[in-house]
Amino acid sequence: MALGSSVHHNRRAGPRWRIRRAIAKALPHADQVADRWHLMESASRAFLEAVCKSMRQIRRGVGGTIIDPKLLTYAERLQYDGHSRRQETNEAILELSKQGFPIKQIVKRTLCGVPMAPFA
Repeated sequence: MALGSSVHHNRRAGPRWRIRRAIAKALPHADQVADRWHLMESASRAFLEAVCKSMRQIRRGVGGTIIDPKLLTYAERLQYDGHSRRQETNEAILELSKQGFPIKQIVKRTLCGVPMAPFA
């Protein structure tokens, strides 16, 4: 490096493009560098964000018609569990209806339609 030149190490803080632009404007002859660790960390974070945003399309693309609950994210797991409970309840209601039970008996047996306690 020549005498009088400057190098600025740009870490990942804040809106990076604004920082880089400000440095380029203030120090037009400075070389901006980044180390491998920060580059890999930024690339990994960007990759994970892209994958998380696209999980539904990814699963559909690989033919994931059979859902393995162990592979779901926390939010997807909550959604899946709720869907499974509703599905079981619907099947129980349909079965009781086919057996000829009146609606009041179905409600008592499945606890559907029972008002929930209000939130305190």
